[in-house]
Amino acid sequence: MYNLVFSDGTGQRGVRKDGSSTNVHKLFEAARRVGGQTCFYDAGVGANPEKSQGIGRWFSNLAAKATGLGITRNIRSCYDFLVLAQQPGRPIGLFGFSRGAYTVRSVGGALTLCGIPAANQDGIDLTAEKNPVSIAKRAELVKQAVKIYQMEDSGDGPESRKQMAQRYREKYRCEDSRLQVIGVFDTVAALGLPGLMNMFNPFKHMFHDQFLSDKVPFGFQVLSIDENRKVFKPVLWEEVPPGSEQVIDQQWFPGVHSDVGGGYYDPRLSDFSLMWMADQCKRDDIAITFDFGPDSLHPDVLGAQHDERTGLGRFWKKGTREAFVRTVAVDDHQLCDPIEARFKAVHLSYRPKALAKHPRVLPFYGSGA
Repeated sequence: MYNLVFSDGTGQRGVRKDGSSTNVHKLFEAARRVGGQTCFYDAGVGANPEKSQGIGRWFSNLAAKATGLGITRNIRSCYDFLVLAQQPGRPIGLFGFSRGAYTVRSVGGALTLCGIPAANQDGIDLTAEKNPVSIAKRAELVKQAVKIYQMEDSGDGPESRKQMAQRYREKYRCEDSRLQVIGVFDTVAALGLPGLMNMFNPFKHMFHDQFLSDKVPFGFQVLSIDENRKVFKPVLWEEVPPGSEQVIDQQWFPGVHSDVGGGYYDPRLSDFSLMWMADQCKRDDIAITFDFGPDSLHPDVLGAQHDERTGLGRFWKKGTREAFVRTVAVDDHQLCDPIEARFKAVHLSYRPKALAKHPRVLPFYGSGA
């Protein structure tokens, strides 16, 4: 059985008043219904309910959304859980949406770089959940590991990231984590409020690792075809080299960012991408079990598509994703099945600009494409 981490998107925290929730939260709830799987849910940047109350919490969450300052805390929280819950040989799965996807990919990078410190550190048990000394020591080691991961890579010198990680591993007797799978919905590095992107952004850097570490056998990503905010650029993994046994499957799904990652009251499109992710995890060499309960999902490739640029969202600069789709989704299998059904539905008039040159659906655009 697994240790599983689920990191949500900006401002997301469980089930909303209208009953809607993201795919990451649905996966979390479905995973923890299964005995033997240890699960951790990480509320999104700007959705921290613990630090303050009332108007103070509102301003704190607003600042986190606007600046991204909470993301390092999220990375540390996820890493801390994995150190706390460690069991020899137990596999790990990481799942995230939006900036939560950014979070778990960073956690994965830190894990493969630094590993997991041994449970016993100078007589202190890192797996003691409520012991104040253990909590403090665990926080110290996690902070060090994340700081090393976030360093600029400077080659192989004595102060390089690689050498710092090696010394960390030796000092704390770290074991390689058995990170089996990372599953993400539409990874973005964008912040959470329109109009503030260029005022203050401490996370202008991208991932240190555009390649998924070859220590991670499986990487799955759901990508939005129809996202219409320019700043919400998807962050893709580089494809694996020929002959590699590693599996990276990144598929494009209809709908905007939250249509593929969840959060709208009408979940038909997001349930469609959710089922694809859950199905990938059923394969024998992953075998993560999810129990969604009876009649809880309603996947439909013909489901309603939303518009992210309404209300406050109208202040986002408009943009489409054709550059990313044309660069990456050149093979038929990188568009979800059955995408053709959405094109054939007359009432939808579905002809996204992002797919206008894609060979698999080009006939639907006619001679003017």
